Amino acid sequence: MRLATVESLYEIIGGTGTQQAKSRMAAYLRRASDQLEAFLNTSFLKTSYDDLFFIDPQRPYHRGDYISLGLTAGWVRLDASPLVITAYGDYASALAKVGGDVLVDGVGTWLGKGEVKLYNKDLIGSYIRVSYEAGFTEKVNSTYSDTEVNTTLPADKIPSWLHTAALGVAEHFYEINSISDEKLKAKADKGIPDTIWSMVGKHQRGFPNSYKAIR
Repeated sequence: MRLATVESLYEIIGGTGTQQAKSRMAAYLRRASDQLEAFLNTSFLKTSYDDLFFIDPQRPYHRGDYISLGLTAGWVRLDASPLVITAYGDYASALAKVGGDVLVDGVGTWLGKGEVKLYNKDLIGSYIRVSYEAGFTEKVNSTYSDTEVNTTLPADKIPSWLHTAALGVAEHFYEINSISDEKLKAKADKGIPDTIWSMVGKHQRGFPNSYKAIR
């Protein structure tokens, strides 16, 4: 999935481009999305998740007055289906999804980063299942060439900082590939530029003091 259009990239670098050039720009944008996904530790494509956590009493990852759960993905969506949190007394029940208690009170969420906060310390020793959808809906864009038929763009509005970051990384790839000297091109840094690092760094999904999904 690309996070920006080829036209928006051309607004930055100038020009319009041939069909072949537009396909290259689309490829830069896809690579930019891949790098940002890896850095932010999430997938951009809208997907259903069913995370299972064990609140291990021997590893009390508690932040102040709550228990933190680091979800598999960020950008949790509530528009199509609700986020459901269910507590189970044992692993077999959690695995079979039988006899659990749906948690409504004492719950907090950070939807963008993908974090659930449980304020009930009695849940320590329980298995917690979190069912949710996260990511952006895709739409097919086949404007540029036959090779772009399966190229997709978010149908949803994405955060402006993420759109800007995707364009910045794609522009960086364009600049690298514009270097005529092959030796210099080979030495060029193909990662995320420092200016983009500073923009996306605070959004990186890291949960050092959170429980991680066991399946």
